[in-house]
Amino acid sequence: MKSHLKHTISMLGLSTLALSFSANSLANTEVSYNITFASHYNWRGFDLSDGGPVLQGSVEVAKENGLYAGVWTSQYDFAGVENGFEVDLYAGYSFDLADGFYVDMLINSYQYTGATESSIEWMVGLGHDYFAFNYYQDLDLDTDYLELNVSYPLSDEVSANIHYGLNDDGVDRYSDYSVIVGYAFDEFGEISVGYSDHEFSMGEADEQLFFNFSANF
Repeated sequence: MKSHLKHTISMLGLSTLALSFSANSLANTEVSYNITFASHYNWRGFDLSDGGPVLQGSVEVAKENGLYAGVWTSQYDFAGVENGFEVDLYAGYSFDLADGFYVDMLINSYQYTGATESSIEWMVGLGHDYFAFNYYQDLDLDTDYLELNVSYPLSDEVSANIHYGLNDDGVDRYSDYSVIVGYAFDEFGEISVGYSDHEFSMGEADEQLFFNFSANF
């Protein structure tokens, strides 16, 4: 699932060619649209598209008071399911604290085609201009996930993004990480290159080197 990005720092870990259409505002409501072509579906250090490209898209409605809701969808090829589709339905609330800090709360329903089980996950996060710390709990799979995302501007155009996550299902745990460097072309878009991997005791390494270009309209 592509996380809500109103406050949370985007780690660009999907190695995508993203086309973001202009948002429309009406009565303190902003509607945003996104369509993405990704070289692969990277989720918490795992490749969920068997090394192949996927098409992803989203629609989100956000209110000025911090409430938001949306739909995110992606193709996937994982756990014996080929050409599957994932649809995430989510809603949340974010608000600002003092000194630039903010809190973000979210509940998300993961829906899949094929034999993949659907699940519901909630999240609470604390962030600032350059970092976000988020805690997730899946109510159906009984898993906990912690992540720290850091984004630091190296110049007006270049930024470095670092992600570290830790997953615990009560039986085993694994960590994942990614490093991405991005170059922004004003409001037109961004080009980036990154690397991700995970340390999972029951599986092979899933090292991924990816390239990303995003365009905004």
